[in-house]
Amino acid sequence: MARIAPLLSHRRFLVVIVVLLALWVSAPSFILRYAVLSPAASGQMVQWETLVLLFLPLPGIVATIHGCLTGKRLWSFLLGTTPYSPLLFLGLPKAILPVAIGVPMGLMGAGVALFRHGDISKAAGFALVGGAIAAWILIVSRIID
Repeated sequence: MARIAPLLSHRRFLVVIVVLLALWVSAPSFILRYAVLSPAASGQMVQWETLVLLFLPLPGIVATIHGCLTGKRLWSFLLGTTPYSPLLFLGLPKAILPVAIGVPMGLMGAGVALFRHGDISKAAGFALVGGAIAAWILIVSRIID
């Protein structure tokens, strides 16, 4: 099996991953805002946006995997939060999502990265991951209601 850790340590690879995740997160919101769509296409785009932002937090999953493999807390946190930053350009209803959803995703990555650094760090990592998952569940339940 090839070693993946050297690949993950390259900054170019991380930049490409962040750009791809930002496209995944922000494309449906920008399309809904700026494109003229038929009602059927608009309904599908709203479903895609809901899936991307609420139910499939891909930046959080990628940040968690990166934190688990490398143990780099800061990069894992940034990998979870940065893809949500293009939503700041959409104005107020969507501008709070980088903080509301992006920070828990980044905390999941940082928490899993802490699991690699001894017993006290494992407790802190478990608290970060648990708190981030609880915050994400609360935010999703509030948005859905």
